[in-house]
Amino acid sequence: MAGKIAVWESQEWMSRKLELDLGVPLVHHRWRRCRRNFVDELRTEQRYAVYVGAVNFDRLANEVSVRWLADQCPGAQLKANKQICACA
Repeated sequence: MAGKIAVWESQEWMSRKLELDLGVPLVHHRWRRCRRNFVDELRTEQRYAVYVGAVNFDRLANEVSVRWLADQCPGAQLKANKQICACA
């Protein structure tokens, strides 16, 4: 999976295994402090930033995934992230 190992080990996140499409296993990660959301696609070994909808995940721009995977957790949800994610 993409992303710096030290960053992932240093975060407090909630993770859950899902299968939204039959036969497509995912792991959803939500960082508790900053509320950023990521999905690991287990079949393709891809990790990327997502907006969490009611019944699906909308993949965010690759630039967002790259930046968030490289960043340390800001410790709180950023106003800019609310705009990117269209979430409260």
